[in-house]
Amino acid sequence: MLVEPTDFKTIVQHLDKGGLIAYPTDSSYALGCDSTKGKAVLKIYDLKQRQRHMPLLVLCSDVEMAKSWLDLNEHAKILSELMPAKLSIIVKNKRLASNLSPDGNVAYRVPTLAYTRQLIKKYGRPLVGTSANISGKKSLFDSKEVEKLFPQVMVIDFGKIKESKPSTIYDSYETKIVRQGDYDLEKELMKKEEKINSKKNSKKKK
Repeated sequence: MLVEPTDFKTIVQHLDKGGLIAYPTDSSYALGCDSTKGKAVLKIYDLKQRQRHMPLLVLCSDVEMAKSWLDLNEHAKILSELMPAKLSIIVKNKRLASNLSPDGNVAYRVPTLAYTRQLIKKYGRPLVGTSANISGKKSLFDSKEVEKLFPQVMVIDFGKIKESKPSTIYDSYETKIVRQGDYDLEKELMKKEEKINSKKNSKKKK
């Protein structure tokens, strides 16, 4: 079932009832549900034929939303200043469904696509954001293909989106990258440091 991207009322009601959606992100179409609803999370696992020990990532509208639902350590808080970004940070689950992962950790990010952030903000809670595919198969970038593969899911019709690599995943406890994706963390941290130094130098000149 295809729905217009602007039909937020229909989408929000569907999510609130535990329904599944497919929606555009900055990496591919994603399968999503309310990440606080355990039964909906199980539906995602079953639909993707994904093994239960493999964690599901969540997307937030902004860092403040993440802080409300997740437990960010100091390292994660610093890295979160880079958001929105194609960077997913592994943190502790605080208030979301416990079956998102087997170890109580969950990766989150704030996507760069403005529509995705708007959708999540309209709903008011983090959404599961796992690629809209059968586990291990290629990601999908066309709403028509997603609808064909998952006819039982409400698909937000954003048409064809730009093909892209998945996000980089960083473990804030192990302090290491566990999946290298599109995002060059080291490069972006260097840029951030340069900006901070530039501001400090300009203040000294004043």
